[in-house]
Amino acid sequence: CATVTFLSGSNSFIATNSGTIRNINFNGNISANGFVANINTGTIENVTVDVNGTYASVLSFNGGYVGGIAGQNRGEIINSSVLGLQITGTNANFIGGIAGQNSGIIEGARVEFYNLQTGSDQDGNMTTSINTFSGATSIGGLVGEASDGSSITKSYVYNYVEDKQALTG
Repeated sequence: CATVTFLSGSNSFIATNSGTIRNINFNGNISANGFVANINTGTIENVTVDVNGTYASVLSFNGGYVGGIAGQNRGEIINSSVLGLQITGTNANFIGGIAGQNSGIIEGARVEFYNLQTGSDQDGNMTTSINTFSGATSIGGLVGEASDGSSITKSYVYNYVEDKQALTG
């Protein structure tokens, strides 16, 4: 697989995908509706949005649909993963780990949350936090909104937390 690393403030890999994107890993920090595509009407297969070293990759956008792989999925997303992604959708209506809005097919997708490095404290000790999704309304682990006729199968969301205290406060 090839790896594409986005620099801070980059846009999606492609604005609208109507073809096939397969076997690519993505990481970095972008400002867009989705890491791979803002709108997917084609096929996205065996794609991973992954952590950036020991830090979370970051997806942020102001408004609309925001998803780890696609803002809107009207096509197919198959056997694809979002691992350790921080999503911030300021004024975004629908936020999801795979797609903000799904009216297509999602199969074999996974979204995983991790306890990731955020920096160092004044004593040089590593500081960590769990990657999160945040926005205005309708936030889901896999999708923010699933339209009538859409399909999600063989997919999951899982939280790997090394520090169990992080879950209890």
